[in-house]
Amino acid sequence: MSDIDSHARWYIPALVVFAFLLRALFFGSPAVHIDEQFYLTVAEKWVHHGMIPFVDIWDRKPLGTFIIYALPALTPFPILGYQILATLFVVGTGIATIEIGALIASRHVGFMAAFVYAVAVGLMEGPGGQTPVFYNLPVAIAMYLYLDTASAIQRPTFKRIVAVGLGSCLLLGLAIQIKYVAAIEGAALSLFYLAALHVRDRVPLGHLVMLALGMIVLGLLPTALVASVYTAIGHWPEFFESNFASIFAKHLWNLPFTEFLRRFQESSLFCVFFLPFAAYALLTYRRAHLSERAVWAFAGIALWVVTALPGALMLGNPTRHYFLPTLAPMALLTAFGLSRVAASSGALGRFFASLEKRAGGYGALLAILLAPLIGTVIIAIENPRERGEKADVYAVVDEIRRYLQPGECMLVFNRLPILYMLTDSCAPSQYMFPNHNSEIAEVRTPDGERLKELQRVLASKPPVIYVRRPFTPDIAPEAIAMFEKAVETDYDLRYVRRAYRQFHAVYTVKQKP
Repeated sequence: MSDIDSHARWYIPALVVFAFLLRALFFGSPAVHIDEQFYLTVAEKWVHHGMIPFVDIWDRKPLGTFIIYALPALTPFPILGYQILATLFVVGTGIATIEIGALIASRHVGFMAAFVYAVAVGLMEGPGGQTPVFYNLPVAIAMYLYLDTASAIQRPTFKRIVAVGLGSCLLLGLAIQIKYVAAIEGAALSLFYLAALHVRDRVPLGHLVMLALGMIVLGLLPTALVASVYTAIGHWPEFFESNFASIFAKHLWNLPFTEFLRRFQESSLFCVFFLPFAAYALLTYRRAHLSERAVWAFAGIALWVVTALPGALMLGNPTRHYFLPTLAPMALLTAFGLSRVAASSGALGRFFASLEKRAGGYGALLAILLAPLIGTVIIAIENPRERGEKADVYAVVDEIRRYLQPGECMLVFNRLPILYMLTDSCAPSQYMFPNHNSEIAEVRTPDGERLKELQRVLASKPPVIYVRRPFTPDIAPEAIAMFEKAVETDYDLRYVRRAYRQFHAVYTVKQKP
């Protein structure tokens, strides 16, 4: 192990190179995922056109998401910019896993976890800028601080205990301002920190209660600051409705049980090379003869993965990107389990041990990453074909510009909200994200508000409409019928671009004779 640990000075440079090479396959693509197209478009409209999130453009995501995207939106290359920024966050999360790995075993285990994490993120629809790609970093840093302090052999100073508790909760509060579901992780991991301090008799109970109150305040502070800003500018109702009240209006759990299971199984399949080792770590850690410090750290990691799971399942749609919050702790468990298997006397252990000798201590890691890396290349090829090739997107942009006059508002019915940014167009509704007026989970509400909004928008006859066919299964048939009737009656088809298993169409409103 000492020979391996001597490589530690190369861990971070190697991780940086690996992450950038891996994710460069997606750099420059304007359509990695519909969600991040929208985040970047909102940020661009905010910083360049003064449109206020939740007021002029509606969404449920916290303001922190749009603040992150505002940084690349200010650059001359916003699409590449957010993808580079997301890669830096992946690297940062990987560095945190290296340090956490050292608490349960060694930095070598942490380094393996960092590589597993970088690969797994890409497999689980995170090669671009999904929100967990960003908020996993503050959660991982907070977790390292919690574990390092709570599991310390020597009693930490009270000053350090307080600083870690308050500072970590502030980090978790920032994570919550990127996606509110991070509150589940934040609350559970903070309680673990306090419980560990109490069980290990590190802090008197009275002081612990005061610390807990302070941690709650710091955890809520970022959201409270955002709320106070919206209150100050007179838009508290819009902020509260979009960020909180609207969550209860969304038609969740609309999938048939069989479809829910299919999506869950598909998501699990993408991590099939990692999950057995993570499970092995959980089942055999007692036989690893861990130190007291490592046992506490391991317990925290196990809790972390368990508390990250509700965010993937609670919305009733277990597609891959909802599992992104589970990947950092899963990667740590995978790396620890892999090291345990490689040290075992079984056939698989002997096989991995031989690979380790041939590859300088990294043979087992290379073995389990080979198939996922091939999968990443396949995804890099298939993703743009499914979501929109760069050439197709920019061809559509050029065509739309032929018909759209400055100041006019086009309608993007589905799939490519990035067109609002690339064509410098406004939207005919505050619901700029196409799915907000067409997705089953959005439109099937008791009052049918979103369908009424779609009807209003179509009745206003936007000068240009973009649509991609065929429609995805999540789009409500009633919204499709409403749309198709409108374009048949009031619009001329001006442009069709055929692509892989789909075609892009541009319509212009019929001119009165």
